[in-house]
Amino acid sequence: MTAGQMKDSTKYYSDDTSEHHKVGQILVLKGRLTEAQVKDVLSYQKQHNLSFGLAGIQLGLLSEQDISEAIAMQFDYAILAPGADGFSDELHVAYSPFGKEAEAIRALRSQLQLFCLEREKRAIALVSASSETGVTYLTVNLAISFAQMGLKTCVIEANLRNPRIAEIFGLAENTIGLSDILIGAVGVEEVILSNLFPNLGVIVAGRKPPNPQELLARNDLMWMLSSLLNEYDVVLFDTPAMNTSADARSIAARIGSAVMVTRQHKTLAHDVAMARDELIASNVELIGTVLNKY
Repeated sequence: MTAGQMKDSTKYYSDDTSEHHKVGQILVLKGRLTEAQVKDVLSYQKQHNLSFGLAGIQLGLLSEQDISEAIAMQFDYAILAPGADGFSDELHVAYSPFGKEAEAIRALRSQLQLFCLEREKRAIALVSASSETGVTYLTVNLAISFAQMGLKTCVIEANLRNPRIAEIFGLAENTIGLSDILIGAVGVEEVILSNLFPNLGVIVAGRKPPNPQELLARNDLMWMLSSLLNEYDVVLFDTPAMNTSADARSIAARIGSAVMVTRQHKTLAHDVAMARDELIASNVELIGTVLNKY
């Protein structure tokens, strides 16, 4: 994992503080280049009028991932190296921060900042009218995107029927989580995982219960949320499809704010309209609808 904590301010060449030297410094500290290789890259860069990164790639000394990680560290921007900690490659915002998927998620993040966070609506349920829309994918990537900008973010897997977040973060299937909190077996502080990614807290679904809807309707959910909002800037809830259970509607109604996730060529307009009407009838503020193309 790249946390971007660079404390050594030594420069390779005291008379040059340009950006490519800073990137080269990071790559040396990471063990990807030697100082002699940095000089070779700088020479090649000057001869061919290239960026430092492209020069290193053309010389066969660096990969695009090396450059991405170095730039992320330079700007104190947390990302993941491929295969880090057994995490799923679905975490596009962490693995490919300059890709089109990450850029689309950052655009959504900006909208939520404007319409939710600036209005002190810091808890949001991500819901879907039907299954296979990518709600979990979007929830975890959006959570990481908020964390990357320095906001303390908590993602809660409130899909107790078909949970996936533990798998995405490379955790054991029986990792304790939300269901264990709701039955009073453990406290939030015993369940929340805060060492997976900088500024990110994760609460997985926990053991699969026989009565998910009843558990999610308990006041324990709101007590937990109240506690989390004292510590976190943003809390995101992953929920199951609305046409498979009433869980998402119940969660959104208790939180008060929701974002509808749809999928291109998959979600039917009729299902979206029904889900929207259900949310409005439950006094949920529907912040907006996202068309997931990925």
